[in-house]
Amino acid sequence: MARPVVSQAAEDLYVSLLPLAYADAQYDWPLLKYCEANAGLLQEVKTYTDLNGTPPWSSIVDVERAPFKALPWLGQLAGQISPNRQVGETDQQYEDRLRQYIRDTPGFKRGSPGGMAAAAQQFLTGTKTVYFRERDTSPYHLTINTRKLETPVEDWAATNILPNGGFEASVANWGTTNCSNLATQAGLPARFGTYYGLHTSSAAGAFGPNSTGTISGATLGRIFTASVYVRGTGVTIGKTFTLTINETGGASGTAGNSGTVTLSADWQRISVTRTLTANDRTGVQLVPSVTAAAAGEVFHLDGAQVEENQLATPYIETNSGPVSRAAGNGPIGAALRAQKPAGIIMVYATITGQDWQNVVNTYATWTAVAAAYATINALENG
Repeated sequence: MARPVVSQAAEDLYVSLLPLAYADAQYDWPLLKYCEANAGLLQEVKTYTDLNGTPPWSSIVDVERAPFKALPWLGQLAGQISPNRQVGETDQQYEDRLRQYIRDTPGFKRGSPGGMAAAAQQFLTGTKTVYFRERDTSPYHLTINTRKLETPVEDWAATNILPNGGFEASVANWGTTNCSNLATQAGLPARFGTYYGLHTSSAAGAFGPNSTGTISGATLGRIFTASVYVRGTGVTIGKTFTLTINETGGASGTAGNSGTVTLSADWQRISVTRTLTANDRTGVQLVPSVTAAAAGEVFHLDGAQVEENQLATPYIETNSGPVSRAAGNGPIGAALRAQKPAGIIMVYATITGQDWQNVVNTYATWTAVAAAYATINALENG
């Protein structure tokens, strides 16, 4: 009897069972056929996900590209049982009816690139662009990018380079100008955790603490944002609070930008951004202060952060050194994870620059500009 033609997955299984294949040919290959019945579907999955030029995983969940044999499964994914074939219906007519049935079913885009893009776009601004890179490093890996300036800051990657932004353990890594620092509960709730920084002027005039995060490499043109939560107490309520971000180290003198807010009895956040003007800086410093104070005046700090971003992102707790947060911890990351097909490993990241001018404005060197633009151009052109 002729040997049946079976899938490679069935052949592999059959080889592993050869000790059981005695006289298989004599009885019309029952073991080989059993292997095909069990392994054939595995071969279908392998065919559509292997790095061999076949359509990627998304073709299986795309009603326009899915093969005919996958349509009943896709209908189930959409939450419906596909209709049976009608009497006299041709193969093409039945296929067309199945595809339209799925198109008309609410939710048929679930798990598809279209469904994932729509999940992200509800939180994006501008062009609402979502980039997909399927088979990124392996068949089951997917990288999704959105444009950073169209993306909520909650989804940005960030590193708080201040070593002790939360005062939870001590006031280590904080210097003083005309004041004393104390990490304390003081009967008032902290903005984060249990403790906050209590800063008391030691003489009349301006007073406040300071803390510096270390940076390295070429620094010209890099953008940093400093932010902190502040609260007045007693006579400092109603006074002007100033937050300064300084670039420090290198051959040039210290230089910075400042912003102000009026202190109240409630926690409020203030942030200041600076584009570095020297290429050999070694630190970025956060300097909070109150001017025209008398000795003994007090204000509280918590959630101090310095990060390499154009805007302040949600606070990252630090107590003994810098801490990083990956992209996708906001509404977009949550929406994408809810839509992600089972078995797919997804990486999400934002990309900086929406056009040539934005890229030039963002990066400090022409090498970095060219690399960033090449990445964006490759994504936009497939």
